[in-house]
Amino acid sequence: MNLYHDILPGWANSLRCLQSILDKAEQFATDREIESSVMMSLRLFPDMFPFAKQVQIACDLVARATARLCAEPLPEFPDTETTLAQLRDRIDKVVERCESIEEQALSATTGEMLDIPFGRDATQPMSVEQYVCRFVTPNLYFHLG
Repeated sequence: MNLYHDILPGWANSLRCLQSILDKAEQFATDREIESSVMMSLRLFPDMFPFAKQVQIACDLVARATARLCAEPLPEFPDTETTLAQLRDRIDKVVERCESIEEQALSATTGEMLDIPFGRDATQPMSVEQYVCRFVTPNLYFHLG
């Protein structure tokens, strides 16, 4: 598996698709004279995170994954967005990050084991391939949905 060619473009494209969803949400709100803050707080189901949090998590998954895969410090993204435009900016930053990564940076961790945080005090060891295929990608698609 080549992370640079097989995985990274799909993550970036998924976030670009999320931009389209934001555009449609904004148009929907404008057409119906609904405040942007209402769109930010909508949920698909009562026990799910609101729309804004789903976008934040999707962005965090990709941003943290690319940092881990490049053996770099994890980025900090405070969850302070209150508008669709601010969410759009967050997505833009992560997509730009994906597009700025050089192939050699990703290949540096191939075959390594990572300790991925789970909960407050636990970690789960995973190979890079397991992390990408069994954790990041499915969780990304879940939060995009």
